[in-house]
Amino acid sequence: MSLDGPRLERFSEHPSEPSYGVGLSGDMERTEGPQGSQHYSLRWNNHQHHLLSAFDSLLQNESLVDCTIMCEDGGVRAHKVVLSACSPYFQKIFIDNPGKHPIIVLKDVLVWEMHSILDFMYKGETSVPEPSLTSLIKAAESLKVREIGRAHV
Repeated sequence: MSLDGPRLERFSEHPSEPSYGVGLSGDMERTEGPQGSQHYSLRWNNHQHHLLSAFDSLLQNESLVDCTIMCEDGGVRAHKVVLSACSPYFQKIFIDNPGKHPIIVLKDVLVWEMHSILDFMYKGETSVPEPSLTSLIKAAESLKVREIGRAHV
């Protein structure tokens, strides 16, 4: 059976046990599982790319944002789930203080630094002028942003 979308194919984590996954072409395969039941597995092509783009779009449009970060010179809005996934600092704040729309006040972090940190969190990269790099890394490390220390090497 051929579809315009995902392709189903057989895979196994353990060669002796049947399991199923979806390939990248656009075909669909139906296989027989234990006790004769039919098994289907689906894989979303470019799923990671789509999620990154979707989260970035939500941030740019300030859609579904659920927290505000107040910096020394202004504020930015973001998504708790993204901040938590990228920083144990933010994760602990949100777990210890559950609320609909928390406001986090950051001392010694400027808005441009927070925007760059958010770019790094949402896109996996950011770009800053060389004279600003040390300041950005210091801010990101104080917020325990994962991978930021290795990113500038």
